[in-house]
Formats: sequence, C-alpha cells, structure tokens
Amino acid sequence: MTYEEKLAEAVEIILENILTPIIYFYPEEIAEFIVYSDGRALSDETLHSTEELIYKNLGIKVEIVDMREFDKADRSRIVMNADIAYTESDEMLELFENAMFEDLEMLVADKLFAIDRKTETGTYYLS
Repeated sequence: MTYEEKLAEAVEIILENILTPIIYFYPEEIAEFIVYSDGRALSDETLHSTEELIYKNLGIKVEIVDMREFDKADRSRIVMNADIAYTESDEMLELFENAMFEDLEMLVADKLFAIDRKTETGTYYLS
C-alpha cells in the first residue's frame, strides 16, 4: 500500500470515529489532520484513540487536531495553506471557508478599532 493510499485509509478511519464535514491535512513528519467537529461530541480521548487506531492499522503516525484549538488567524492560515483531505460537499467547504475568512475580517476590524481608540484616547481600554 502506498503512502497516499494509507493517508486515504486514514481519512476513512477518521470519518468512522469523528463526525466532521471537513478534514484538512498537513503532510509533515507526522501527518497532521485538522477536523472541524461538533465540540460537544469530540474529546481528547476520541482524538487519541483514533490516532492510535490509524497507527495500529496503517503504521503511520498521525496527529488529529480540532480546528477550534486554533485562533481565528491560524484558522485562516490553515484554510489557505493546508490540503483538503475530505469535504462532505463543495458547498459545505465554501460555507466553512467563508465563515473562517469572515472571522478573520472581524479580527482585523477589532484590531483597527483598538488602534483608532489608542490614537484618540491614549489607551486601548475603556475608561
């Protein structure tokens, strides 16, 4: 089985164990899969047991990380730079990525507001 086939099988194992509409992938020393799942249903134990299952069945070390562990700026970098290993549909991917970029735009707007506030009042904080 080639490395690419093993990665495809790893995606299948992730989908069997974690409910997620999108999986991003970084091919590093340890393959990193980034999932976006219902936070209430996803535990560290589920992530680790899925990683162990992939290693046991395929012999490749992976790291599975929930997208919510990243801040808004990092999420946008993931969307722009990571490979897409799985998406439920093109529409779901487009909606998800639009939401990530809207979050980034809000972050930038908040930062600009803070800079304007500092310029006008001399402080970032409300008095």
